[in-house]
Amino acid sequence: MAAVAEGVDKFDGYTDFRGAEASRAAVAEYFSKLDGVAISKDDVYLTLGGSLGIYLCIAVLCNPGDNFLMPEAGCPLANTIAKSLGVEVKFYKLNRSNKWQAEIDSMRK
Repeated sequence: MAAVAEGVDKFDGYTDFRGAEASRAAVAEYFSKLDGVAISKDDVYLTLGGSLGIYLCIAVLCNPGDNFLMPEAGCPLANTIAKSLGVEVKFYKLNRSNKWQAEIDSMRK
C-alpha cells in the first residue's frame, strides 16, 4: 500500500476519474494476492468516499423505473440514492436464526 501513499504524495492536480494509476495498480495487486483472483488496475475505481462509490454503482447498474432489491436492515444512503435516481427500492427479509441469510420467499415477493 506504499504505492497508494506515494501516489497521494505526488498528487499535483487533476487525475484520472478512476483514481491515480499507481494507486489503482497497488489496490489491484493487494486484492489479487488476498483473494487469489487476478484484478487489474482497470478493474479498480477509487472514489472520494463511500457515498460516491454507492452512487456510482447504483447509477451504472440501474435505470429509472428499475427495482433495487436490498435487505430490510440495508444501507439508508443506498435507499436515498436509488430513490433520487428514480429507482424503486424493495426490501427483503434476513433470517436471524440462519446466520442472517436472505429469506428467498421474501425476495420473490
